[in-house]
Amino acid sequence: MAVHSLLHTFCVFTLLPLPSLRRNYKHRPADCGADRYFDSSRLACAPCGAHQRQSAGGSSCVCEPGYRMVSNNDGFSVSCEKCPEDMSGVTQDGWNCIACPKGLTPNGNCKCPNNEILVERSMDGILLNEALCIHCNGSEQSFSASDASGSRCIRCEKTFIQVSKSCDCSNPNILTGGLCFLAQEGLPEVKEIIALWLCFELILLD
Repeated sequence: MAVHSLLHTFCVFTLLPLPSLRRNYKHRPADCGADRYFDSSRLACAPCGAHQRQSAGGSSCVCEPGYRMVSNNDGFSVSCEKCPEDMSGVTQDGWNCIACPKGLTPNGNCKCPNNEILVERSMDGILLNEALCIHCNGSEQSFSASDASGSRCIRCEKTFIQVSKSCDCSNPNILTGGLCFLAQEGLPEVKEIIALWLCFELILLD
């Protein structure tokens, strides 16, 4: 830790005051703009290629929506190819084009309604021509709902099962803080919701 601190101090007070470094140095990838990325080896912004934009982290480039990757050298050298009109979506991994019957996300991926999971490949890994949106069965014996990523069905939250015997917290029940409560019980205090959430997290960690 002491060595790291000394090295940081050396860089800040010795290297950064140099005119050439101070001129090119960027403190944040956001300073580079949408069509450039932050090159950490040069401490400067570098342009993305054709049909590319800055990645979410800002330290590499990704293909624009509607374009799939043809090659990728860790985001520093990316080649992109436009998807055909009848398969205008891009798979979650960015490598293939796919038809999206239920629309596209702002990033150009297929989207599915709530409580449905996105399926792009068959059980043996073969890419589908058209993505599927599979409904998670929330009824008794199954009690499944889509996870946060929308990629698989998991057992729904415990309070949903206790209150509604399903994964649906509909009226007159009350949905708050990701938990389901009986209407006659009223809304719990915020501190009670936090305590319940912490208890569930601890149970999951066991």
